[in-house]
Amino acid sequence: MNGSRIALLAAVLLLAPSVDVLAQRARPVAPGDRVRITAPSIVGERLVGTLAELRPEALLLEPEDSVEAVLLPLAAVNKLELSRGKGSKIGRGALAGGLFGAGVGLVVGIAALGEDGGGFHIGVGEVIRGTLVLGGLGAGMGMLLEVAAPGERWETVPLDRIPVSLEPHTRPALSVSVSLQL
Repeated sequence: MNGSRIALLAAVLLLAPSVDVLAQRARPVAPGDRVRITAPSIVGERLVGTLAELRPEALLLEPEDSVEAVLLPLAAVNKLELSRGKGSKIGRGALAGGLFGAGVGLVVGIAALGEDGGGFHIGVGEVIRGTLVLGGLGAGMGMLLEVAAPGERWETVPLDRIPVSLEPHTRPALSVSVSLQL
């Protein structure tokens, strides 16, 4: 292989990942995607549904809890999020449950510290053991709750990444619409 072929091969290998990244940036959302939209001037709560159509100045959403599609002007949309599927947060549930259980165990243990309960004296060792046991039980409960009800993962799409669109007209022409947000 001569030097120019090696240089060409190196350039292709180096640029291939950036082409993939550029392709991903070109399509932040598309019709058929599950999205969550915050538009407080139009609706008081977030709308979740399927993006039916993306227009230069508006988007058409088919909400999951409604039969009718809703047309939302992009100027009224404060936040647009794209669903990345359901995912479990077992570690987060275990941490929250463990901290809660340990906290309860510690508070109860400190409150009972030094008391004689039916011939059983509660000391620092019992407080530590109780804190660890309740922390472990809380971690287990937190994990079970997260497994039973996994949450949906959402990725915020910057509103300036909504693509420019080309729309054909009834007469033989093509118009380009550009939406800028400053």
